[in-house]
Amino acid sequence: MNPILEFILNVVIATVTQMLVLFGPLLAVGFLIAFFEKMSNKMLMRIFSFKAVIFSTGWLGTPIHETGHALFCLLFGHKIHEFVPFKPERDESGGYTLGYVKHSCKGSIYNNIGYLFIGTGPIILGSTIIALLIWLLLPKGSGFFGTLHTHASGADLNFMGYVTMLWETVKSTVEVIFWSEGWGTYGHWEFWVFFVVASCISLHMSLSPPDLKSAWKGAGIIALIFLVVNIVLVAIGQTDYMKYFSAYIMLGAGVLFVGVILSFVTMILILIITTILGKLKGK
Repeated sequence: MNPILEFILNVVIATVTQMLVLFGPLLAVGFLIAFFEKMSNKMLMRIFSFKAVIFSTGWLGTPIHETGHALFCLLFGHKIHEFVPFKPERDESGGYTLGYVKHSCKGSIYNNIGYLFIGTGPIILGSTIIALLIWLLLPKGSGFFGTLHTHASGADLNFMGYVTMLWETVKSTVEVIFWSEGWGTYGHWEFWVFFVVASCISLHMSLSPPDLKSAWKGAGIIALIFLVVNIVLVAIGQTDYMKYFSAYIMLGAGVLFVGVILSFVTMILILIITTILGKLKGK
């Protein structure tokens, strides 16, 4: 292969791989939870009123969602003009707005990088709070993150490594949350407090179209920075630096995926409940 073409190809492959490894889990989690949230709300609205559905999970999930945006606005130097943590309203298209944050920035590189974290802030903050709840409320919660770290540190930094790590995360999460003491798990008030709070949070960690637009803007700046760095690193033959952080990257992906598991379980429960109520009401 032509040396120049090979150089360009190595730079592009390194940059794309790094972006997927670092930020792919954030976007994947956002899309999955958005789907579960949409399906859950659709099923609930078939049986209940708009306000009943929104207030069932939105009273807690939405303020945390909007706080996630606002927190990263502050961290990346954006000026917050309006912060409305929870105000359910129908819009002209037939959808609904639960809350919002209006912000602006001066436009420095640091400010623009912040768009990625502002857009995905609800996932980052929501996952962090759920992780703390696991540690504080569940019997085996204190050892949960050690287990995730073990899965992460043994995983390869490639597609199959991700698949293996996420599968082990699913098994560990289900065991720690839903079967830590067998059927006795459901006799503890801590479990029910955790499940209700974590479900409200996880179902509202989804990314709206404006969130995604904001995230892509920041991701573009970061990709450009990686591209410049990789041009230098490929030129001197150093492209393996990401693997030194692989265990922590995988651990972060595992923690993010806990929200996906919870939102999926909540959707299944809603499916069962609304199906039964629909039969009773003849809907």
